[in-house]
Amino acid sequence: MNNCKKVSQLNKGFTLVELIVSIAIFAIVGVAIAAFFSMSMRQYKSNTNEVNVQTESQMTWKRLESNILITNAGIWTPNDSQIDLYRYSKGAAHEYTMTSIYYDNSGSSHNIYYQDYYLDDNNEWVMDGKSQVFASLVTSFKIELFDAEGKKITDSSLAKKPAKAKATIDYEANERKYDAENTVAIRNSVIATDNIRAIVENVKANENI
Repeated sequence: MNNCKKVSQLNKGFTLVELIVSIAIFAIVGVAIAAFFSMSMRQYKSNTNEVNVQTESQMTWKRLESNILITNAGIWTPNDSQIDLYRYSKGAAHEYTMTSIYYDNSGSSHNIYYQDYYLDDNNEWVMDGKSQVFASLVTSFKIELFDAEGKKITDSSLAKKPAKAKATIDYEANERKYDAENTVAIRNSVIATDNIRAIVENVKANENI
């Protein structure tokens, strides 16, 4: 008889209360683990977005700086979100070319684009291919030209020699924002104008081109 009682006690399972408590403990632990992974993923995405906008900023500035530094004929900003770079290449199929770098936020994606042109025999600018994305993740783009005295150049008819160009670009990726402001010194003998005659005369006046 005593042996039967012992066997009965050994075969006794979990009570309903014990089962409910166990499930509750596992649920609490599961929620805690899920919350930890969720927080980790948000932090990872946030860090990734910050790296992306910073990388895009650095690449954009390097491309913009390179384009400005190789400009050897003329340069102009028809508005604060566009810069036109005029170049001369002696003996080329099209000796005078122009690259327009501009910001366009009219669509769903906010990008900076560039469009190449060449000067035809009628002194008209002709598109050379399609526009291409110059930079993405951009929310605003501002570029300005300044003379040697630090004054902003706003009149293209004066055909001044700019000393530097300053660009301010704002970026955003999934709520991560990054603002960048950079300045490049203009080395070549360019003039701040969009007048092709003045640009040609400037090229002729500079034998080093």
